[in-house]
This record gives sequence, C-alpha cells and structure tokens, in this order.
Amino acid sequence: MMLLVDIGNTRIKWTIANDGVLSGQDALLHDLSSMSSKNSAGRLTILDQQWADFETPERVVIANGAGPTLARHIEFWVKQHWLCPISYITTPKAGCGVVNAYERHQDLGIDRWLNLLASHHKIDGNVCVIDCGTAITVDAIKSNGEHLGGCILPGLAMMRATLNQTGKIEIDDYDNNDLSSVNASTKSAVYCGTLYAAIKAIDAIVSDMKKELGGDVSCVITGGDAEQVLALLQQPTCYEQDWVFQGMLISVNQ
Repeated sequence: MMLLVDIGNTRIKWTIANDGVLSGQDALLHDLSSMSSKNSAGRLTILDQQWADFETPERVVIANGAGPTLARHIEFWVKQHWLCPISYITTPKAGCGVVNAYERHQDLGIDRWLNLLASHHKIDGNVCVIDCGTAITVDAIKSNGEHLGGCILPGLAMMRATLNQTGKIEIDDYDNNDLSSVNASTKSAVYCGTLYAAIKAIDAIVSDMKKELGGDVSCVITGGDAEQVLALLQQPTCYEQDWVFQGMLISVNQ
C-alpha cells in the first residue's frame, strides 16, 4: 500500500492507496506559525495519534503546497517509524498527457496540477476545475490536455478572517446555511457576503472559461469548502472529494 499525503496551507490530508483504490481521506489542521525546524515534538505527537496504527507502507508520496518546514516534520516522522521510501510530486512543464500553461511551470501550485491530471484522465472533454480551499482556484483544461490557465481568489475562511481583524466577528458557530442578501446581524452578513463573493466570482469565471474552451465543458469542484459552495452555483457542477489524490495516483503510476 501507499500513503498519499497532501500538505496544504491549512490542513494535512492523507489517504491510503491499495492496488489503485483509495480509502477515505483524513485530515488535521496545522499551524505553521507555531512550528520550527528545530522543535518537532508537538507535530510528531499529532502524527503519532493519527498514523500509529498504520501498517508500514511500501511508499509515502507527498504533494507539498505549504513550504519546506512542515514537509521536514513529516519526513522526519516517517523515517523514525517506517523503513520505506519517501517521494515528492512536483509541478512539471508537462506530464501524464497534460501541458502546463505557466511559463514558469513550477509556479503552478501542486494541488492545481494534480487537479488537472485528475480532470484530464477522469473526465472526457473540456473541463473547468474548481478547488475551494484556503484559496479558491479555477482552471481550464482542454480535452487534449492543454491547460489554458486559471484564476485565484481568496477562500471563504481567508475573506472572513480579513473582515475579522478586530476580533469582534465570530462566525465559526454560525449554524444557518440559508443564503440571504438581507441580514440582520453582522455574523450572518459576513457569512452570506463572503459566500456571495465566492459563488458569483466562480460562476462568472466559469462562464468566461467556457467561451475560451468552446464546445461542451464539464465542471468539477473539490476542496474543503466545496460542498458549501456547490449547491449555490448556477453552473452544473460535479463534486469530487478526492480529486488531488486521484491526481497523485495518476502521477505515480505513469
């Protein structure tokens, strides 16, 4: 079996792959600001709680979108506990039938690259792929694997944190999922305002991307906030929870 690890800006996510089949994914929040390369005790304790019962994998594959510090912590933990190789997936100029639109290919986030691989191999035709995570990304890929490029905008949590710099707006416990343009509390106004910003921007971007792509276009959405956004989009869109991990499988198997 392989342990696939996706290190994002907010969470570490992982899944186990057996003979090309993924198990359910798990995740934990991390705080890079509290970590250093010299003090790994806290992070190792968390990994002990999450991974201690795993069988030794044949291989650990890491997609790292959060810089070197957290990757070093995870690599150190793996080397302490398992005798298995560790490999990293990085963003190439082209691979697995997909051509990166970026002139500086390494500047395209690894999560976006893996989403493109999954979209090209799992969906026939042109695709708009939306990832609602710490940031929201929208990318266009043609049926022949040509990546046209995309857009990046702040994710829901990032927008809400920006509005909450005074610390007076707490919406973590907001339990009303109704979207309204008329809100009688600051909490609901921030919740709905940021959600409007995300869904209207995504719909507009996808609409313009479809013109660039031409012909029939499928839309797929993934990421931690995808389900919150999906039901409100005007564009018909399919939800895929494990799109990055599907892309990782394609990358390591070709």
